[in-house]
Amino acid sequence: RAAAGTGPDFRGALVVSLGFALGCAGMLLLDKLIPHQHLDEDKPEGSPSHLSRPMLLVMAVALHNIPEGMALGVVIAAAMGDSGMTWTAAIMFGLGLALQNFPEGIAVVLPLKQSGSSKRKCMWWGFWASLAEPTAAIVGLLLTSFLNTLGGVVMPILLSIAAGAMIFIVVEELIPESQTGDHGHAATYGFLIGFWLMALLGVLGG
Repeated sequence: RAAAGTGPDFRGALVVSLGFALGCAGMLLLDKLIPHQHLDEDKPEGSPSHLSRPMLLVMAVALHNIPEGMALGVVIAAAMGDSGMTWTAAIMFGLGLALQNFPEGIAVVLPLKQSGSSKRKCMWWGFWASLAEPTAAIVGLLLTSFLNTLGGVVMPILLSIAAGAMIFIVVEELIPESQTGDHGHAATYGFLIGFWLMALLGVLGG
C-alpha cells in the first residue's frame, strides 16, 4: 500500500494484476484439462474420458475446491509469517470456507441420491470430492512457505492468484449454474447473503 502523499502504488497494482491474471489462466487451463460434468448439463467438459456421470459430478466439485484450498493454504502461510495477516483473520477465512462447504457437499450428495445411489456410495463420493480442498491447502501452504523465502513480493502474488482463481470459478461456473431452473431469485438472495456473511467475517477477523 502506498504511503500517504506518495502517489499511486504502480508496483503493487502490477503485482495484483499479474497474480489475478495467473489465477484466472490457471483455472481456465484446469477447466479444459480435467474431465468433469455439471449437474444441469448433458455433455461433459474437459479432456475426453470414460468416467461415469457420478464421478464427473464429483470431479466438478473437486475442481471448484482447488482454488479455495489454495487460498486457505496461502492465508495460513501468511498468518505464520510476518506479512501482517493475523491468525484471527485466517480463522475467520477458514470458517467462511467451512460454511460454504455445507451446501456444496449437499450439491454432490443429493443428485447422486436422486439418481439411485446408495447412502454409502453417496457418502463415499462426497468424501472424495471434499479431499481436493485440504490437499490443495497443504500444497498452497508448502508452496507459499518455500517461495516466501525468495522475497516479500511472493505473498501478494500468491494471494492474487488465489483470488483470480476463485473469481473465475464463481463467474464461469457457479453463477450460471445458480440461475438455471426456477430458483434464480433464491440463488441471487443466497449469493447476497453469503457475500455479506463473508464480508462480515472479514471485518471481524481484521
